[in-house]
Amino acid sequence: MKQINEITVYHGTTKAAGEEILKEGKIIGSNIKQVRVTNTEEGYVFLSDSLAIALYYGSLKQCNNNRALPIPFYVFKLKVNEDILDTDYFEMNKIERKKLQMRCYKVKGDVSLIDHECKYAKIDSVGIADRMYTNVNTLSQISSAYETGSERILNNEMKIFVDGGYVTWKDY
Repeated sequence: MKQINEITVYHGTTKAAGEEILKEGKIIGSNIKQVRVTNTEEGYVFLSDSLAIALYYGSLKQCNNNRALPIPFYVFKLKVNEDILDTDYFEMNKIERKKLQMRCYKVKGDVSLIDHECKYAKIDSVGIADRMYTNVNTLSQISSAYETGSERILNNEMKIFVDGGYVTWKDY
């Protein structure tokens, strides 16, 4: 009997796409005409084992698609069998250059929420200001730490964001 190796992966997306996912019960493979993230492959769902990456891309896509503040947006948390995941080599090349310890995946076609243990969170806040009460917020810090490859800052900001109650998971 084959052992099932399940892992938790995350998918960040816009408010409109998140609401469509909840309505349809599936994450639909990307449509290049609708996505403004560079180097997206047609017909794939992109996932990561890092909540930070899902927050980064969810806020980035929301901002790119609406030319507005990067909130609100959605993040989906799925427990999936490793066998359905292919490595997202484009994203992994960026991560390896930054020496970050996370994995990115892609799945050809749609990903059904009912076929996997699924939770979701609507992100309505960008987080807290820093100690000096400047305009710096947690999502900006997460994005910056991801772009610069600072694992320590990335993990610290993720802890602040999650512990601060900005991610509230709901069962699908």
